[in-house]
Amino acid sequence: MKTSESIANIAAALVGFQSEVANPEKKGINPHFKSKYAELDEIINTIRPTLEKNGLAFIQNPIHEDGKVGVYTLLIHKSGEFIQFDPVMIPLQKATPHQVGAALTYAKRYSLGAALGLATEEDKDGNELSTKESIKQTIKQAVQKKQEKAREIESRRKLGIEKIKELKREKELTDEEFSTILKAEVNESNLEKLTFDQVKQVYRTLSGSSPEDLKEAVKAFLAASA
Repeated sequence: MKTSESIANIAAALVGFQSEVANPEKKGINPHFKSKYAELDEIINTIRPTLEKNGLAFIQNPIHEDGKVGVYTLLIHKSGEFIQFDPVMIPLQKATPHQVGAALTYAKRYSLGAALGLATEEDKDGNELSTKESIKQTIKQAVQKKQEKAREIESRRKLGIEKIKELKREKELTDEEFSTILKAEVNESNLEKLTFDQVKQVYRTLSGSSPEDLKEAVKAFLAASA
């Protein structure tokens, strides 16, 4: 924002303006958000008499940069003092004449309303922001919960693998016999590659079978595979 060296007169005029002016009537309807807004001509018609009464006027300069269009609003006072507000920029999806015109009109409405302290649109932003933040928080919590569950399952998988190794020693299984049992049970000979469900399946088989039964199962599997 830029200002003249002194803004004493324009500040007093703005105070007078805001104490008298009414918010413009919201006759426009945004079809995307189902909200109402004050159209640009309605805003100007509403504010012009009160601006003139307080010795105020405005200028809006259009600007274009980096695929965006916008305007900055300059408020001036009859004393020569001024306040130039930062530009309101609107990104363009396509630089067609229609989109450029629509974006400039929106920027003018928004910039002028902000500069003069006017409510030019229905106050749904707070509710929409709250809803969006709530959705983002819900998604974040769901992701965190999924990650925590995945970490828990991985921890239990690794613990199950260690228990299976203990059972292998207890059942006095050779590496070849053990690999054959894994292949027969889950079609995977590498213990470290087993999923959590596969680990549970192998653990149940080992813990519920005697060493003799396991060795016989190995022989039967090898014979069937020959």
